[in-house]
Amino acid sequence: MTTAVDDVDEELATRLLKVSTDCSCTQTRAVLQSQAREAASIPDPRRREREDRELQVWQLAMAKIRAHHVVVPQANELLAYFEKAHTSDRRSFPLLLSLVQGIALLHQRTRELTAGSLLASDDDVAIARRLWTSHSVGADAQANALLDQIREAFAGEPFSASEVAREATCAPDTARRKLNSLEELGWIERVGTSRGRIGARWRLVGAPPMVREINPPSSETDASARSSASPGYEVGHLAAVQ
Repeated sequence: MTTAVDDVDEELATRLLKVSTDCSCTQTRAVLQSQAREAASIPDPRRREREDRELQVWQLAMAKIRAHHVVVPQANELLAYFEKAHTSDRRSFPLLLSLVQGIALLHQRTRELTAGSLLASDDDVAIARRLWTSHSVGADAQANALLDQIREAFAGEPFSASEVAREATCAPDTARRKLNSLEELGWIERVGTSRGRIGARWRLVGAPPMVREINPPSSETDASARSSASPGYEVGHLAAVQ
């Protein structure tokens, strides 16, 4: 897992789950102010006690988790998200399945156990889907910001990695990796391959699509499962294993 956003090697990125963080100036300022307050204050022993208790609760919860093989009955349905079958999906699909299995393990005391194996529920898939959407779109502010820059600078005309690098103020290799990611997500398409000293070129594919979901809700049941599994699921994890 990594919170790095820029300059993550393309091959390495397929082995990681990227978690986007707020890298804005406003958030950085808030972090610095918090660090300054802590450095200028006398430590509160009650805060340390509270943190120690929270850590003990977490450690106890983790100690109660037992190893199980986890079956994912919804695995074939999840394949719909990988219909383009990029080579990198050979790592991405197992990563998504591992997310589902890990969530099921955290909820093992409320999951069905059959012949020694846990069965992942639709709730587990819904939580994994939400995490995966955030990860795969990297679609965080940064992907959207880059798309905005491309739309503004090139107005529908083809562009190269070096041209994008100038607009985004980054290295050409970084721009190329970002463009490859956007192409894989279906937001841009390649209109020319590299030939000698002439680099590849891309163009926008219509309006940038909304954040894709692995399997949009097809019924009220699926929609309710997703909504019940989304907010505050971390607290649910702890409650499930205590």
